[in-house]
Amino acid sequence: MSKTPLNSSRCRALFEGERPTYLDKRVEKALELLQQSPLTAQIPLSAVASSVHISASHLRHLIKREIGISATHYVKMMRFKRARELLETSFLSVKEVMSSVGMNDVSHFVREYKSVFGCRPSQSRASTNGRFGSTGDRNSSQ
Repeated sequence: MSKTPLNSSRCRALFEGERPTYLDKRVEKALELLQQSPLTAQIPLSAVASSVHISASHLRHLIKREIGISATHYVKMMRFKRARELLETSFLSVKEVMSSVGMNDVSHFVREYKSVFGCRPSQSRASTNGRFGSTGDRNSSQ
């Protein structure tokens, strides 16, 4: 399975929350349903497809055609985007962040996070600590 690089313009735009205005209405609705579902849930694409009244295989094809990446990759991007937000804005541990975005294996999470962002989750947090003046103390009030 080939991976779509995050630096492709279509993938980057989606990752940053931008969506093309020309999306097929069924794809638009399916993406909304995927975004509204909890990140910890494993929503079968067949359930999303039935809610937009098409088959799962047709929905897979439409999503890939319209946004340039698979539905699975889209959900993965949403999870890692949320993980990065949590790492940068909370004091949750990497394991807690991983769990809150629906992943179970730390080594897999770290490896995939690094493939998406180019750094490990702990490095991502360390790079933002300076911005918030963190002293490393979880309970310090600033």
